[in-house]
Amino acid sequence: MAVENALVLAAARRMIRPAGSPTLATIRSLAYFIPVIEEVLSLNVSPGYFQHLRQKIERLTQAP
Repeated sequence: MAVENALVLAAARRMIRPAGSPTLATIRSLAYFIPVIEEVLSLNVSPGYFQHLRQKIERLTQAP
């Protein structure tokens, strides 16, 4: 579950950025997620937080 939550957290961070932020490079390796996985393992947040992020990502990816 930690890996899945890390993927969600990383995706949310990449999608929900201030307008005008520099373009991010393409993720080319799973190694990109290692620090995010470590962060998720050290976080003390409810599972509801990651569900909230999933819902936010879903809303952002829906066609207008």
